Amino acid sequence: MTVKGLLILFTIFALSSNLKFTVISQGLTNKIPSFNNLVVKNQEELKRVWDSLGIVDEVPTIDFKKELVIVIVPRGRTESAVEVSTLEQKTNTVEVRYLVRPMLTDSKTYSGLNSPYLIAKLFPTDPQNLNVKFIEDLPKPPIPEGTSIGRLPVDASVLKQYGNNKISQYFPLDRGNVWTYRVESKGKAHDETYSILSVSQDGWSIFDNFFGQKSIALRIDPFGTIFITSDKGTRTFYNLDIQHSYKHSEFITLAGKFDDLMVVTVPGGDKFWFKDVYAKGVGLIYHEHNSPKGLVKYTLINAEVRGKKYP
Repeated sequence: MTVKGLLILFTIFALSSNLKFTVISQGLTNKIPSFNNLVVKNQEELKRVWDSLGIVDEVPTIDFKKELVIVIVPRGRTESAVEVSTLEQKTNTVEVRYLVRPMLTDSKTYSGLNSPYLIAKLFPTDPQNLNVKFIEDLPKPPIPEGTSIGRLPVDASVLKQYGNNKISQYFPLDRGNVWTYRVESKGKAHDETYSILSVSQDGWSIFDNFFGQKSIALRIDPFGTIFITSDKGTRTFYNLDIQHSYKHSEFITLAGKFDDLMVVTVPGGDKFWFKDVYAKGVGLIYHEHNSPKGLVKYTLINAEVRGKKYP
C-alpha cells in the first residue's frame, strides 16, 4: 500500500541546457524495500521498483536512451517526505542532494505507513554513462541568526520547535552542558569530562572531547535521529540495529537517582555489545560495552545541564 500525492512536485527544472529533472512518483509506503537509493536504467528495473514499493499507479514509460530514473528511499524514517534540494553535474557525475522532512499533517492519517520515497527522472545527454551520487542534507534548525544557545533554560528554549521529538528530551545538546563519568575497565578506574563548547548556526553542538575523540559535533534532526560529525565525515550516531525503549524505573549513579529513562541497546553478539542509559533532561548517565578487549563502563558522577547541577 502506498499513499501518493503528499508532496508531488511535477516541476521540471534545468541546471544547464542538457540536464533536467522531474518527479514522477512520491509518497509513503508500508512495504520496506531491500534497497535505499538507486539508479534505474531500464523499464524492467523500474517495474520491479514499482512493485517493491507497492505503487498502485501504472508504471510510466521511460525513454532510457535519453533518460534515467533515480529512486530515493531513506529507510528508518516515518511520516516524512523526501524532496530534492539541489542537483549539480560534475563531468559524468550528478550529485543529487535531498532532504527528509517531517510531514505537517495528522500522523493518524498515515498510521502504519513507514518509508517515504521519491522517484524522479533525469534528462542527461548520455544516461547510460552518467553516474549519480546521492547526498542527504540535514534540515537546519530554527536557531535565530546572531544568537547562540546558552546553558540556561530560557536560552535553550529556542530549540523547542526544532527538538520537539522524544529523543532530544533525553539528550540535551546545549552550550555549556558538562558531564563527568567514572570509567571502569580491566579493574582500573579514572574520570573523564565532556562539555559542549558551542553550538553552530546550523545546529551542531561542538564538544571539547567526546569519549576519547576530538573535533566531534552532534545534532538531532526533527525525526529524533542523532548525527555525529568529525573530520572523518558525517554519519548517524546509532545504526538501524539498535533497540530503544522508555522506562519509568530507577537507575542510581553518584550523580543522583533517575527514573525517567531511555535505554538504547544493540542485540548481543560475539564481537560487540553495548547499552546506553539516558535520563530525561540530563543526558547519558550510564554506558557499557563488551568487546574482545573486555567490558568497559561509564557511570555519571556529576553534571551541569541547562544550569542545573547533578547531584
